[in-house]
Amino acid sequence: CDEATKHCKGANWCPTINEATADKSSDMEITKVKGLDKLVLDLQAGIAFPNIGNYLFVASIPEFRNITLAGLLNKTHSSLTIDAVSDTGVLLGVTFLWDCDVTMKCEPYDVKVERLDRDFNASTTEQIGTQSGGFTQKRAHHYRDSGSKTDRRDAYFMRGIRILVDSQGIGRKVALTLIVIQIGACMALLRTATLAADFLMLYLYPKKRRDLYYKCKVVESEDYSD
Repeated sequence: CDEATKHCKGANWCPTINEATADKSSDMEITKVKGLDKLVLDLQAGIAFPNIGNYLFVASIPEFRNITLAGLLNKTHSSLTIDAVSDTGVLLGVTFLWDCDVTMKCEPYDVKVERLDRDFNASTTEQIGTQSGGFTQKRAHHYRDSGSKTDRRDAYFMRGIRILVDSQGIGRKVALTLIVIQIGACMALLRTATLAADFLMLYLYPKKRRDLYYKCKVVESEDYSD
């Protein structure tokens, strides 16, 4: 370590694997995969609501069971193409939206396909900010050269298309217990219990009990109407 600068020196690989150096290496090899636009995808998703029932709903939307990658990209706000993302990669999100009564069969009411690696205005499809976006993965293979006995590294900087499929939604179920509680709360606000008790004690019980209840319940006053 250098006492003057308070920095330590150590062995490291040069150049590092990042966006700035990925395309500038002198001994770089580039491999491209063609025909991805014809790749057929089978996108499936399901959803469950454990708190209100042990039901698993599985989406069966024919449009997304056999869809090409080019067709999926075209469903984004900006109608992406393979050529537009082949050099940078892209991160796509496919969200199945649900609104279910868990006591009957349910299907997604909509499927949203959006680009996740870049911010867009959903109404105008214009890019927000300067984020370049794209999707990359970095890997390295370390080994020792048998001839020179030196450590070597093969760095891989891969750009591609990643698809995240998920579900989100609302589940509903009629609950008899909650209905009874709501009815009870409404009756309490209407003073139904007081009215029912007065009617029962003043009209349906024997006369002796009715008179005792009337005496405790009602305090008669003089007539001041004149």
